[in-house]
Amino acid sequence: MCLVNGSLRGQKASSFHFLSRLEKHLHAAEIVSTQVSVRARPRQGYSEDTLATLDRADVLILAFPLYAYCLPGGFMRLLEEWARHAHDGPARKPQRVYAIVNCGFVSPDTNAEAIRVVKHFCARLGLRWRFALLIACGPAVIATESVDLRLRRAMKRIVADIQSDACEPADDLPIKPLLPRIIMDTVRGRLDRNSLRELLAAGARLPSANSAVGAGPGIEQALQLASHARELPR
Repeated sequence: MCLVNGSLRGQKASSFHFLSRLEKHLHAAEIVSTQVSVRARPRQGYSEDTLATLDRADVLILAFPLYAYCLPGGFMRLLEEWARHAHDGPARKPQRVYAIVNCGFVSPDTNAEAIRVVKHFCARLGLRWRFALLIACGPAVIATESVDLRLRRAMKRIVADIQSDACEPADDLPIKPLLPRIIMDTVRGRLDRNSLRELLAAGARLPSANSAVGAGPGIEQALQLASHARELPR
C-alpha cells in the first residue's frame, strides 16, 4: 500500500497529518504501508524508485489540499509522470484508489470537482476507484479531532473497505468541522482581510472602476485574489 502526500508543505501539511492518522489504523490492522511525497519542480522528474513504488502498490491513498478548486500543480505532475511510466510498463492488476482531500471552505462539497478529476484519472489508467473523504476546513477538523469522532470513523471505514472484497465504488464521506458555521465564516472573513492587507503591503493594486477586471471599485475581485493567495498547499 502506498500513501501519497500531495502537498508541497510536506510534513507540515494537513494532508500529511491525515495520512499519519490513517497509517496508525493501518498498522493496527497489520497492513504495511509506505509514503511518497510530491516535490517542487524536480528538474529530472521523479525517480524510477518513486514511480515503481506507485506501480507495486495494491492500494493507493491520495491525500491532497484543494487548490483553486482543483488538484495542486505539483500533485498533478506526479500523477502525470506516473501515468506515463505505468503506460510504458508491463500490465498490472487494477489498484484500489482512495482519496483524502481537504479545503479551507466550510462545505465538504467544495471538494467535489477535484474528486471528479481523480475519478477520471483512475478510469484513464484502469484503476479501481473506491471513495473519498471530503474534508472541509482541514485545520479546524484537526484541531477538534480529539472530541469529534467522525474523522476517526472515516479512517476506520477506509481500513475496513481495504480488507473487504467490495468492487463497486462506495459513496464519498463528507466531514465538516465541529465548530458552528457562523464561527468558521467569521474566521474565514478575517483571514481574507488579512490576506488582502498582505497583498496591498506587497505592492498589489486594487482594480479601478474603469479597469479591465470589471466595473465597480474592484474590492470583490481583490478579495477573491486574496482568497486564492491564501489557498496555498496545506
